[in-house]
Amino acid sequence: MSIALHYSFRKIDNQTLCDDNQIPKESVEQVYLKACDLIRFPEWLIKLRNLTHINISCNAIEVIPDEISLLENLSYFDVSDNRILELPQSLFELEHLKYLDISGNLIDTIPSG
Repeated sequence: MSIALHYSFRKIDNQTLCDDNQIPKESVEQVYLKACDLIRFPEWLIKLRNLTHINISCNAIEVIPDEISLLENLSYFDVSDNRILELPQSLFELEHLKYLDISGNLIDTIPSG
């Protein structure tokens, strides 16, 4: 069973939205957090190790954590229209990543490799 969490266009905080008692973490494959007034990358996302899709566009996030590389199954990552200044090298370690949208950010260089 695969689960997609849709929280787009809702004001949320950095606390977990995935209650272990109600939603098993290993079943969550997609998370949509578009326009949720986020200022930090939600730490709880890194715990969802089977994620394949993340849409966290249209927020005010400035930093993608290095731990993004722990999401080994991630194939779709939309972080467009945020305030990101640089991309972590660890993002490019994701072997399955096929779609990356970083448009609308403040990025001026992309790591080599």
